[in-house]
Amino acid sequence: MSRSRSSKSLPWIIVGGLALVAGLAIGAVVLMQPVPVIITLKPIAKQTVAEQETLTVKPVAHVEGAPANTLRFRIVSGPIGSKINSKTGVFHWKPSELQSNKTHKVEIGVQCTGPQKAEVTRKFSIVVKNINEAPVILGIGEQTVVAGETLFIRIQAQDPDLPPQPIEFRFGAKVPQGARMDPRTGSFEWTPPKTATEHDETVDVIVAETGKKDGLKAETQFKIHVTALKPGAP
Repeated sequence: MSRSRSSKSLPWIIVGGLALVAGLAIGAVVLMQPVPVIITLKPIAKQTVAEQETLTVKPVAHVEGAPANTLRFRIVSGPIGSKINSKTGVFHWKPSELQSNKTHKVEIGVQCTGPQKAEVTRKFSIVVKNINEAPVILGIGEQTVVAGETLFIRIQAQDPDLPPQPIEFRFGAKVPQGARMDPRTGSFEWTPPKTATEHDETVDVIVAETGKKDGLKAETQFKIHVTALKPGAP
């Protein structure tokens, strides 16, 4: 078999017992090197969020050598409760009271799901600010008392901050005459006079923080239904 001078440097492929020049003969097999997949994930700035508020971060990623829809995001490491959308990369986190006043580290990864596997990661930090929260008063239902008898109830409240601030109980603008309340425990007592007729009383209650100059407060009110003393009762 004779070979032309121009084809001496080209590779030969044996197809059906015939020697063919790759890239020139019909039916020749041309071996192509795969295009490398390159993923870039832009740096993510330091984030700041207050406790009980939702932080949203949108990472920006690009890929070369593969379709964009083959990218998938994941959280390599992060605080409890954090989530990420695997397709869009949107990161969400709502830190709790226990996670406040701290700096949390996060590492996000983005990988290609095509034939060629590739992944890059980025780290960033989140500072969670502690926010002073107002006391919480548990619900007080409507109370009933007979004229001349004493009503005893304990108003319950708590401060949600960690550590919790000391609180005190006091009356607001509306309070029946003669009612008393312990400022430390919230114990309330009131005795309507025996001569009282059937009616309703409204009680305003304030619970305030005392451990800070900018102490917050919560207010509520409840009703007391007074039943008149039955004739002939002692």
